Amino acid sequence: MQSSKSTPAPAALKTAASKAEKSRASAWLKRVSAPARRQVALAAFLQVGGHLTYGGFAVAFAFAVAAMLDGAPALPYLGAAALSGLVRAAFAALAERVGTKAGAIAVQEARKNALEGYADLGALARGAHGPGDVVSTLVDRCQNVYGYAARWSPGVVAALVAPLLLLVIVFTQSVAGGLLLAVGAPLLPVFLWLTGTETAARARAQQDSLTLLSDIFNDRLKAVGAIKVH
Repeated sequence: MQSSKSTPAPAALKTAASKAEKSRASAWLKRVSAPARRQVALAAFLQVGGHLTYGGFAVAFAFAVAAMLDGAPALPYLGAAALSGLVRAAFAALAERVGTKAGAIAVQEARKNALEGYADLGALARGAHGPGDVVSTLVDRCQNVYGYAARWSPGVVAALVAPLLLLVIVFTQSVAGGLLLAVGAPLLPVFLWLTGTETAARARAQQDSLTLLSDIFNDRLKAVGAIKVH
């Protein structure tokens, strides 16, 4: 009698296939985003700078409040807080502009890569892809790369670097505040991950439905001539 361990469980096969698919998708995203590497790095640097202005604003505002309570002039500290806000706005605008350029470069590279891959397919393989699927890939799916290069990649770097720098700033002002931030801050990505996972699943389901409807619509258009003849 053959042991059941010799045959992988369907769940294990599905998990392995899912991991392989995610690995290929991750490699493809990195490949099409490579031409925008400099823009992504600059956008990340600008985002980190924008986050650091929060620390400057908080410190200046805290000194302003302390000065008002002591009856001392608080205008210089309020001016420093306002200046921090203006600097943050400038960092955010520049980061958005550079990120937009990075996203456009990545989308262009993704569409070029998709066209080259479609051209390399044989006639039989091309027939397996409906026109709606091809159009959806070039227009909608490749456009999804924009968010990866323009926001996600710079945001990951900023999310890793900026909190550490802010934590150092807080610790220099208050050890208790730094400890509270060190304990509470790691919980925020957990809630963001839970929300993002559900949103991504719904977006994928919606994209599959739109692709199917696009294929059906194109098939109906092709059949219009035959219907008129009969």
